[in-house]
Amino acid sequence: MMEEMALEYFRSMSKSERKSIVKKIFSMLSEEEKLEIAKLLVGKK
Repeated sequence: MMEEMALEYFRSMSKSERKSIVKKIFSMLSEEEKLEIAKLLVGKK
């Protein structure tokens, strides 16, 4: 339930607010986590 509420809140933000939040989260990740996300994103294409 909390995840759904957080997702709805995130979706209601402006594009610039979402971009800022994602940048902050991404900056807190380890290099290994960043690499894993990059692999997932490349695989989506």
